Amino acid sequence: MQLFPFSGVGVEDMLSQLYALPDAALFIEAETIKLGFKQWINDHFVLTENQIRFLTSMSHDVSRSYAEQCSFCFLHRLDIKLISPVPPQVPGYAKWIASGSTISVKTDGTGESAISGTLTFTVSYQ
Repeated sequence: MQLFPFSGVGVEDMLSQLYALPDAALFIEAETIKLGFKQWINDHFVLTENQIRFLTSMSHDVSRSYAEQCSFCFLHRLDIKLISPVPPQVPGYAKWIASGSTISVKTDGTGESAISGTLTFTVSYQ
């Protein structure tokens, strides 16, 4: 798979290519991101040195949470969005990444399920 820009459009393009895979290949990608989120991101996106440092310094708990969320989305071909404004030009800010979702998981007594929604990662500077 090619490298994509780390941007909203890059994430959309990556998901289009990823979700075109057969189920078995998509399952492998879901497991791969779940087991190594930081490496998977590094292997699929063009990152700046600052982005690589940020990714590397991300706590294990956070990267594990993001990995599980992305893996679930992959398995169900759910939309993932990235909202990433241009960083400020002045020094002294902190970069934050937050995940939020509208994912809904429903099931009935027969085992039928309905899974829908979007996972959104939002970058902010404070």
